[in-house]
Amino acid sequence: MNPKVSIIVPVYNTVEYLPQCLDSLINQTLKEIEVILINDGSTDGSGDVCDEYAKNYPQLFRVFHKDNGGSASARNLGLKSAKGDYIIVCDSDDWVDNDMYETLWRSAVENNADIVSCDYYFEYPDGSSLHKKGHITATDKHSAIIEILSGSNNSSCSKLIKSLLFNEHNIDYQENINLGEDALILYKLLPFCKCFVPIKRPLYHYRRNMLSGSYTNSMTMKKAEQLVAVYDWLKTNYPPKYNEYIHVQAVNVAFAMLRSQDLIKPILHNFLRNELPLSAYNFRHASIKEHLIYLTRLLGINTGIYIVNKVYKYVYK
Repeated sequence: MNPKVSIIVPVYNTVEYLPQCLDSLINQTLKEIEVILINDGSTDGSGDVCDEYAKNYPQLFRVFHKDNGGSASARNLGLKSAKGDYIIVCDSDDWVDNDMYETLWRSAVENNADIVSCDYYFEYPDGSSLHKKGHITATDKHSAIIEILSGSNNSSCSKLIKSLLFNEHNIDYQENINLGEDALILYKLLPFCKCFVPIKRPLYHYRRNMLSGSYTNSMTMKKAEQLVAVYDWLKTNYPPKYNEYIHVQAVNVAFAMLRSQDLIKPILHNFLRNELPLSAYNFRHASIKEHLIYLTRLLGINTGIYIVNKVYKYVYK
């Protein structure tokens, strides 16, 4: 009999946090699950931790070791290996409530849902937590697409997905994209979904390391260019009726470039000119990001970078 849920855990150099993650999976109230650990070329002993857990709990864990190829390639190996009726991802430095997968699975079965999504917590180093909306409010396909395109949380870790969607439509992660891969897989899946069910409880714990400088210093042009690739995929594959909402993704791309440590100004100039012309700016309906980008156009890129890096961690944590 197939497991009810396959949990894919990409692992890369998270030895400090990995035991907490795996212990939370051992303690799940839903027992008919499998946990697929993909060690993506870790160099800190994370692979040994995976092997130890698989040795002690062979009925639960399966381990695959591979050369480092990024999160998307690790997830794809998990997809190819998964046997469950439903699939979900868990990041190896996070952890989950004991009843998370039973709660999502029961709701999926009772409603014959394609995607069941829940809320989550941001967990900060000082011990504080912040409840974040992770569920898809919409119950129909068109509204769900608009909601996701408009900036609703798109993490794979808070969404239980029917495995048939991946198999019947040959959907997987794009392996050259390791930032924005969660959004892109949802963009690929949503047109084939019929039923969405929200769980308005935070069941997932997402670790936020503010001390690492990730809020202002981890973005690079290489990462921003991956977001451009996701944006280009949307423009190519989604019908024009969604252009208003795809515009939100253009704003996100430009904002990411402004946060890049190694910003290539001509690339940003060209993107702004082609995708976010000043004529498209609407002061009354613009988001905070759009206002910042507009200020950048008026005051210059250097000033824009300064403003964005000053306000980012306070507005978008």
